[in-house]
Amino acid sequence: MKDTRNTGKNPQSLAERVHRMTKELHLPGFRQRMEETLEDATWQQMTSLEQIYDLLNAEIVRREANTAVKLRRHSNLPLDLINARFEELYESDNRRWDTRLMALVRDGQWMLRETPADLILSGACGVGKSFLAGCCANYMLDRRHSVYFIRAGRLFMDLKIHRVNNTLEKRKAELKRIDLLILDDFLIEDMSEEDCADLLDIINDRNRLKPTIYTSQFKLEGWIERLGNSAMTQAVIDRIAHSSYRLHLEGSSQRRSVEVKENLSNHR
Repeated sequence: MKDTRNTGKNPQSLAERVHRMTKELHLPGFRQRMEETLEDATWQQMTSLEQIYDLLNAEIVRREANTAVKLRRHSNLPLDLINARFEELYESDNRRWDTRLMALVRDGQWMLRETPADLILSGACGVGKSFLAGCCANYMLDRRHSVYFIRAGRLFMDLKIHRVNNTLEKRKAELKRIDLLILDDFLIEDMSEEDCADLLDIINDRNRLKPTIYTSQFKLEGWIERLGNSAMTQAVIDRIAHSSYRLHLEGSSQRRSVEVKENLSNHR
């Protein structure tokens, strides 16, 4: 519909009209950039097309920044993993891994392929599994992909609550859409048949569509002892095994190493 509001030839009234229009169209980045350029002589010398590009680009930058903040807020990433980056990973005498497979994991493209893989990170407590999962999370968040990080035991507890509230299918649909799902401390707590059934639904929904990372103190070969030998648990293990890379981290606890360094610093 044509705007019939009378603006006359007054430049100020035209600026006010544009200001109102950007509010109506929800273009705060566009509006802010326009206000910044009103007294900018250099900007006034630009062509109309260049000015339009500059204003629209300001709006795009604002929206991308808002999207990044929203994705991080909803990722549930622990505070100590917010700044986890692949560049901080290093192999040492007290921490070892398959170098070839680690290079593949650090490349990150396995999460972005048309048919992405899953990843099992195994190793002793404190060896760096969660940190590496955090690196993967930040890799995806930096590229504006959604991430959800949760302890496996907490997830199954939440699903029980959703079942009681008759919102289980809605929650599973939400988990299906997440670009990277990270189940931390997988199998550190016992799983019931109901938990296995819920996990199998999640796996089937996401298989070859969205990547999932499992961090566990147990290698895949030891999962049968934790899950039991039922048909349901066999199906869970089979689905995960056929779509996952498996990276085992060896070495002493990195947490203890940090604590020792901090104690030494405090006693100097």
